[in-house]
Formats: sequence, structure tokens, C-alpha cells
Amino acid sequence: MELTHIHRPVDARPASVPGTRPLLSVVIPAHDEADVIGGTLQRIARLAPELDGAIETIVVSDGSADDTFDEAVAGLDPGLPGTVIELATNVGSHAAIRCGLRYATGECVAIMSADGQDPPEVLPVMVRKLRSPVDVAWGRRRDRDNDRSGVRRSAGAYYRLFRVLTGLEYPPGGLDFLVARRRVIEAVLECSSRNTSLHLLIYNLGFPQSFIEYERGPRGGGQSSWTLRKRLKLAVDMLTGVSAGPIRIAALIGLGACLAGIALGGASVLRAAIGDAQVPGWASLMVLGSIASGSMLVAIWLLGEYVWRILDEVRGVPPFIEARHEHVGAAPGLAPLEWK
Repeated sequence: MELTHIHRPVDARPASVPGTRPLLSVVIPAHDEADVIGGTLQRIARLAPELDGAIETIVVSDGSADDTFDEAVAGLDPGLPGTVIELATNVGSHAAIRCGLRYATGECVAIMSADGQDPPEVLPVMVRKLRSPVDVAWGRRRDRDNDRSGVRRSAGAYYRLFRVLTGLEYPPGGLDFLVARRRVIEAVLECSSRNTSLHLLIYNLGFPQSFIEYERGPRGGGQSSWTLRKRLKLAVDMLTGVSAGPIRIAALIGLGACLAGIALGGASVLRAAIGDAQVPGWASLMVLGSIASGSMLVAIWLLGEYVWRILDEVRGVPPFIEARHEHVGAAPGLAPLEWK
């Protein structure tokens, strides 16, 4: 199996070929979604009459252990041309999206999930939204009723904390469904940030954007591979990618513990000097010492997270490696963006 190494993008742009650029490219990251990817592609294919131009679909199998690649190839047909890519290993949905964006040649590019919870039927509305002075149209879910109660509560608490630490008016339900103009996608590919949320990056770039509310549906089948570990990593990536708030909070906690220790020490010395009595309170000193040492360890951990991200950016390891890809239907009119 031949492996194609992918590195950081250069400023080269694919040249436009008249009549070959589709109106909409739909990029779908998929990890072990063989049970649902076919149904999602069928729903996308039915949208072609509602749009004024052709649709292409790019499915990126993110190191799937099942038949996601084969099912995606089978789900595309001449009425829904596109490209299916398989990555050599699982690198995460955001790196997989970056891979798919390289192949997207449409005037507009959509990013959506493979499990059918992001309804493709909303895409024509989102595309029409871009005909006004808007560069990014977000799908904003009305509620999270299809999520487990624990997930809903933890997500709500996290996004409230995120808004406090970053100062961004990020929607409380999160953002992961969008359609953007091509110039937005090219700006994203110029950014080399690896450990970050692409959706947050797009939200924070400053392009004019609008929101369309939609009902998030149930999964089309199978089991979600969005584990707690992946959720926690994304949460840390989002916070450390746009804010120094965690480090500053750790510093404030450490400063508070230091001042409390100084005050308690001063009070103990003063009491011993005036009353000539044995100083009680060793238990409180132990508690205070534990809080102070714990705060220092947390601060070191947070600092390490930031330092690790710097190392990961500069060491030059490819963010993903393509194992194979296959074009289905009409041949793509434009070559994918070149990376050096």
C-alpha cells in the first residue's frame, strides 16, 4: 500500500477551470461509520435538484477499522460524484477534516458529521444564506435532547466556563455543522495550528457569519466513537488554543494560597510573641500546604499543556498520512491544494 505524506500547506492555489467547479463540496469525517455513511450520502444526493450547481462529497475515513471506506465508495454514484480518502491511522476528526478540505473544490464547502445527526436537508438553506454578505453559515442546534443527560449537563457547564475564560460568545450547544465560502476554507488551510478545534478556528477568524437553528436528529445506526477521552482532549485544545485563562486562574490560586500562608504565619508568630503560648493549628497548616502544593502541580500541568502544543507545532510531524483515495463519478475539475 503506497502512503502519501502530507505536510504543511504552501500558498499555491488551484487554478480555476471554467465550468468545472461545483457549487457545494460536502466534507465528512468518518471513523467506524460503515453502518450509517451510506444513508447519509443518499440524503445528500437527494439535495442536488434544490441547488443551482453540482454537489461533490469528500468522505475521509479516519483510520476506520470497519468497512467505512468501501461503504462510502459504494454510496457515491455519478449523481453524487466525490472522493473517498482513507487515512493510515486514526488522527482525530479535526485532522481528518483538514485532509478533506484539501480536496474540496466547490464555491462553498460544508462540514458535517457522518452519522446523520446533522440533517443534510438544511444545507440548501445554509448555502442560500451565503448569498447575502455572509461568509460562514452555522447550523446551531436548538437543543441537545438526543444526547444523554450527563453529556448535556457536562457540555453546558463546559461551554459556560469556556465563555468566561475566553470572553467569546460561543453558543452554549457548541458548533460543528457549517457551510463556508471558499475564501474561508483557504484561510483555514493557511493556519498551521494542529491541536485546536477547526470549528472554533473558523468562528474566531473574524469572517461575517450567521446562524440557522436546526433540530439535531438521532444517529442513523451504529455506535458513536466520540469517547470521553476525545471530548476531554478537545475541551483542553479549545481552551489552550485561544486563551491564557487557565494559566492565569492557576496563578491566582497560587497567589491566594501564598497570601493565606503569609497571613497565617504572621498571626502565629504574633500570637506566640504576645501570649507566650504554644502555637496550635498544625492541621490547618497541613491543609494549607496541601492546597498550595496541589495548586503548583496544576499550574505545572497547565504550563506543560501549552509547551507540548508548541513542541507539536515545531517538530514537523505530518498531521495525517493518506493510505489510499478513490474518485467516484465525474473526474474532479480542480486538483487538491498542494502541501509541501
